[in-house]
Amino acid sequence: MSIASWPLDRAARALRAAGLWVLLASLGSCAGTPPHAPAANPVARPAARRPPQRDPASQYIMAEGVSDAGFEQAETQARAQVAAQVRSEMSSVLTAVMSSTSRNGQADDSQRLLSETSTRTSFAHAEMIRADPAARRFERGVYHGVARLLRAEAADALAHDYELAALDFRSAAADLARPAADLPAWSATLRRAEAGFARLSQAAFGLRAVTRREHGPYVADVALYEQAEKERAARLSTARLGLEVGNGADASPRLAASVSGALARLGLGALPHDCPGGGYLLRLTPEVKWEAGPFGPLCRLTMSGELFACDGHRPIGRVSLAHQEFVGTDVREKERALAVLWEQVNEERLVPLLRHELAPYLPVAER
Repeated sequence: MSIASWPLDRAARALRAAGLWVLLASLGSCAGTPPHAPAANPVARPAARRPPQRDPASQYIMAEGVSDAGFEQAETQARAQVAAQVRSEMSSVLTAVMSSTSRNGQADDSQRLLSETSTRTSFAHAEMIRADPAARRFERGVYHGVARLLRAEAADALAHDYELAALDFRSAAADLARPAADLPAWSATLRRAEAGFARLSQAAFGLRAVTRREHGPYVADVALYEQAEKERAARLSTARLGLEVGNGADASPRLAASVSGALARLGLGALPHDCPGGGYLLRLTPEVKWEAGPFGPLCRLTMSGELFACDGHRPIGRVSLAHQEFVGTDVREKERALAVLWEQVNEERLVPLLRHELAPYLPVAER
């Protein structure tokens, strides 16, 4: 099965939800004492007497680093270059996936998320990138160092990573298939599945980069994740949500409409001022705070509230949009500053904020 045919367009949401791409580990020690002269180093050899060894590309990923400060610095650079090669291979895999999942030539939300993820991909086992002291050479005042990554060793480690992540993912996916009347509990299980899928996806991309072939079990796990997405969609289609947005002095007539529109883009149709039986109620309270800005009156909006289960009015969890500032200012008039503020509170900006706050309780999904 070619990489371009992997059904990963929906998987991008899992990659974003968990946000679990491992960052590149430290690639080498800092410069220490000044290097010895090359002639005094028994490892160093003139280039004419010791040509650099070449390793088959099918067995190794390798790179050469150079430095005028010493062999250690050259080898640190070489290790970084090997890691960059692996990262580039992983990004190429993601690029192929994005190309295969584009719809009518347009990049939907999942492709944008995947594109953002591709800029953060890196190799999770940088400790396996080793310098080769025997390949050191000094030529015309420049230190040369070589680093290699043994593909087979990296593949074994990544396969182990994959299996550990797959255990968590498959366990959560199995729980998702069981009947569950409590939607917040089911949603928490979905987040576990997404986190596990994100981890095994990273391992799968790393395996593809170092082995140059697809990891067989990933195809079945993608299908399992797709089934979880279908179950999410089914549960969202029956979820009932009421919405109350404070309409006092700190509210705008457009605010409730913007919140309702953002919820619809998350798959939740909201009923204004209603708490449907068997459903949930989202109650939000806006607050506008004024201060003297550097160029005139300045106002900031925050919104907080709570999600309730309508049956028994049981609190489910707190909701706060305070981590995103909506700011309005004008050189003279407070009314104009307030108008600028409300122009910023639109569906586009509310969607990621509401998704972040509601995802622990409801199986929201950006469309």
